[in-house]
Amino acid sequence: MMRKILGPPGTGKTTRLLHYARTFLKLGTPLDKIGYFAFTKKAAGEAKERMLDQSKKLKEKDLEHFRTLHSLAFWKLGMKKSEVMQDEHYEDIGRELGIEVTIYSNGEEKTGFVDSDSEYFNIINAARIKEISTEDEYNTDMYSQDLDKNLLFILKAELDNYKKAFSLKDYTDMIENFIVSELCPNYDVVFIDEAQDLSPIQWKMFDLLKKNSKYVILAGDDDQAI
Repeated sequence: MMRKILGPPGTGKTTRLLHYARTFLKLGTPLDKIGYFAFTKKAAGEAKERMLDQSKKLKEKDLEHFRTLHSLAFWKLGMKKSEVMQDEHYEDIGRELGIEVTIYSNGEEKTGFVDSDSEYFNIINAARIKEISTEDEYNTDMYSQDLDKNLLFILKAELDNYKKAFSLKDYTDMIENFIVSELCPNYDVVFIDEAQDLSPIQWKMFDLLKKNSKYVILAGDDDQAI
């Protein structure tokens, strides 16, 4: 069964989600059967803090299923931080091709994925999370017309080769691997906050969580697509 909580920012959607989470807990649902997933690490952390503030018997370790979707994938795939693409890896690839690139470490907080000042990297990443081709993303009206299309495809190939050579994965790789891994937990209830911000590939992960859960409650802005 699925329920939606819709409304613009500041209308108490997260408060209602947490109220439902506490209700399931009071009714005897084990904490490892309650999954709460927010779009950003910051939002997931705030939800966890609010649960701890309002349920004094809980400890932070009890809420390990309060996290982001890519964090769930990272956890269940048994990955280590050393296996994840870092800022310096992207910058190294850029230098190899003469592209100056700065990776914004807080990009994950805003978008759930790495962000940079390079439109080349951003096109490649956007195409993957939308599950469209790099060329289709390039052909949208969102990017500068001065970009070198050939360089874009060279960069994509270099990025793929780099990750393969050093056995590294990015956030999108984690979600792709999770979807086919058969490692998705079985939940009694799953909560999704900021649902309007999920990308197509994250919706695929949501579909898997929904399939493995008895109840799903998601909250999002009804002025945006859910």
